Amino acid sequence: MHLFQREKVKYYQGEKNNQPFCCAFLQLFLLLHKDLDVMAQRRFQVIFLESVDEFLSTLTPKARNKILYNVRKVKGGVMDADLFKKIDGSDDIWEFRTKYDGMEYRLLAFWDNTTNSLVVATHGFVKKTWAIPANEIAKAEAIRKEYYESKDK
Repeated sequence: MHLFQREKVKYYQGEKNNQPFCCAFLQLFLLLHKDLDVMAQRRFQVIFLESVDEFLSTLTPKARNKILYNVRKVKGGVMDADLFKKIDGSDDIWEFRTKYDGMEYRLLAFWDNTTNSLVVATHGFVKKTWAIPANEIAKAEAIRKEYYESKDK
């Protein structure tokens, strides 16, 4: 493939056909435009419980900023399993995932089902094993149960 300029717009021209890449990209963009509208609707709020704030305060400023940056991306509508996904085998517990400087950081969370636009982050930890420790999942589930019980009062 080679690159050439035409009318201040960059086009990529293939070897086999002379279709400018820009036209194919524009067609793809128009097809996916509906998905962009859906993505904009996936925005939600995230609240941190006190234990998350305590965990973040123990980290280096760069690690903390990376975690917060990833949370902001997810809040803004970026649905990427590398950043935010449901934990398999859990009772609706999700994880914010951050890899920084060779370390795996996790914030566990759950959706507030009464609003469907609020995620409550329960606590954080540094992941040291391949699987998420069962005691961390149990802790998040207990906090979730306590959250709903206090909300009902």
